[in-house]
Amino acid sequence: MEIKKDRNSNIEALRIVAMFMILMLHVNFYSLGEPSTEESITNPLPTFGRCFFESISLISVNLFVLISGWFSIKFTLKRLAAFVFQSVYIITTIYLIGLVLGYATIDEKQIKECLFMAWYGWFIRAYIGLMILSPILNYFVEYASKKIFMLVLICFFTFQTFYACFTTSATFIDRGYSTFSFIGLYLLARYIRLYGKAIIKKAELLSLIAFLGYVAWGYLPVRLGVMRIFYMSMWYTNPFNVALAISVLLLAAKTRPRTNKIINYVAASTFTVYLCHMCNTWTAHLFKTISIDIYNTYSGITYLTVITAFIITVFIVSIIFDQPRKWLWYKISRATPPPLLTVINNDRMQFYYLSCNH
Repeated sequence: MEIKKDRNSNIEALRIVAMFMILMLHVNFYSLGEPSTEESITNPLPTFGRCFFESISLISVNLFVLISGWFSIKFTLKRLAAFVFQSVYIITTIYLIGLVLGYATIDEKQIKECLFMAWYGWFIRAYIGLMILSPILNYFVEYASKKIFMLVLICFFTFQTFYACFTTSATFIDRGYSTFSFIGLYLLARYIRLYGKAIIKKAELLSLIAFLGYVAWGYLPVRLGVMRIFYMSMWYTNPFNVALAISVLLLAAKTRPRTNKIINYVAASTFTVYLCHMCNTWTAHLFKTISIDIYNTYSGITYLTVITAFIITVFIVSIIFDQPRKWLWYKISRATPPPLLTVINNDRMQFYYLSCNH
């Protein structure tokens, strides 16, 4: 019988924080467009504020993957099916609601979105690839020496930074929108979890350096009119993005572990927030339209108050929307027969029929 230990709620809370960052990301540059040099001169403070929040929120995707690496992915077909079911169920249900309300249409592109075959589903595809490869990655983590492990990470991020940040010649990495990039993040989190006690002790210093460096990279090129350098700040392969994401994870890991059932319960549904507002054409368009209307209608503290209320509303509604899916998957998974699992124990291979902990 598989016994699941309670997860550290400090790190689980990062899933919630990361999803709010994603919402911030999408109400900012995605909805309003990138700032211009002229805008940074005529309206320096608002432009800096937009660049500041964009830089902070851009670490959200890398943070999600790092959390998976920190806990490690225990791959089974059932867990893969659960992730795919969640994605298909939420996106398809949202699409059908859009058809009823007249926001969506029956066309090839929107139907493909239900199976994440369009651009909006890039994260789902990349994460499925990571899940499939996770047994191989876990095997490497277990049997590679510390020296080889470190060498692989140094080579990986040197290669990625040069070919997928400073240049875009490695098109298969796609600026971090790929399984390849996720693999590096996953291994980095595993390495720090196993060997990074010295790094964890310096989490505050690392976070300060990464924070200042990333904010400067996200704003100064706009102010100076060097947009080619600015675009590098928006890619997930940016080294300051990776450094800031890992430092935030380390700050959470450094605190005394706590278990909070409410945090863990909400964290289990956070991915639905992304599925609800960004994986259908009509919801993405509606989200963008509302964000632009709020920006054009309000300013200053009032704008921050209204846009924050909007973000919180989207988050809460999405979490509530996910509950029927969780109940349905529970019913479906209970109806499946116990899986045949292979357990590898040192030199011996033993086969067990394990119950599903019903």
